[in-house]
Amino acid sequence: MTGPGGARTLPLRVPIAAGEALDSWLERLGRRYDMPVRQLLPVFGIRARALGSVGLLRSPANVLRRIEDQSGLPPGRLDQAVFPDLPRRWLPVTGSRFCPACLTESEPWPLAWRMHWTFTCVSHRSILATCCPGCGQPVRRQPGALVLPPGFCTNRVDGHVCRTDLSTASCWILPDGDLRLHAQQWINQRLGTCVGTTGRPSPGDMRDLGDLDAVAGWIRFRARPADFTGYGGPTAAAFVDYLTRRHRFPDKPAGEHLTDPLLLAAVAVRTVDLLTAVTPPEILAGLRPLLRPDGSDRDARGRRQSMPTGVFWIRTLSPARQATFLGSLDPLLTPLDRLRYRTCT
Repeated sequence: MTGPGGARTLPLRVPIAAGEALDSWLERLGRRYDMPVRQLLPVFGIRARALGSVGLLRSPANVLRRIEDQSGLPPGRLDQAVFPDLPRRWLPVTGSRFCPACLTESEPWPLAWRMHWTFTCVSHRSILATCCPGCGQPVRRQPGALVLPPGFCTNRVDGHVCRTDLSTASCWILPDGDLRLHAQQWINQRLGTCVGTTGRPSPGDMRDLGDLDAVAGWIRFRARPADFTGYGGPTAAAFVDYLTRRHRFPDKPAGEHLTDPLLLAAVAVRTVDLLTAVTPPEILAGLRPLLRPDGSDRDARGRRQSMPTGVFWIRTLSPARQATFLGSLDPLLTPLDRLRYRTCT
């Protein structure tokens, strides 16, 4: 049987789950036919060797329409199974993070686990795992070459497939009510309009996600190891490792070095606290240490000096948040800067 475009229509159907990634659904479809994903992709006109899983999740619209037509999915359904149009600094992670407990409960692999700012499973209160406990490598970097049970590692190591059960990976469990869970919930609420069923991102949520990355950049630049000791030794060690890699590879964007979920969670707490602050004193308290390490507005002689509000960091924010932050900084600005940024009334 063939579809309107002449391509073969598949007789066996597998519905795609809400929030599921395209490569995960193709893997489940292949399991229905007892075919590995690499053998299934040519059915849809995709060359398996030409792309990894990240490339598959960036498939153009014409490829998605063909897959939908051949597999019986509603037109446009797969638009929510590939990377959405998020802020340009939201690079996907290498491979994918995962929650071991989730893998024991369901087969679909969420698209959100590949997002830079998804670091926690709020259902199981766990920091997401990053590597296979068997081979020690990031998972799901390439479409699988074998038909394996759901949640098993498909990495090739020394010429053979790893096959480790990823649900056996260990991860950090957070206490109920932990601020890192709250930060992830705030992010998830905004991601939900981008990686969901409507495919129509809210402008306000897109603005918040862009500001999240911008403010996290300031925190990343100003932070010191002592800022993370309250989250435990592993988080502080992750920050030291981040600094080491940042100085060892200075030509690489600093944000690409910030990949450890434990460290991301700690940075997200501080970032979300600032973005959700309402009153000027709350906003000012969060901005002070980011603009000047000692938080002071006086020079060595005790004379008032303006807080440094460089044009670069201002431009990384959305216009609405620029106005809010600058208005909160007004008491710490010199008269000249108040006129420059038009914060005085």
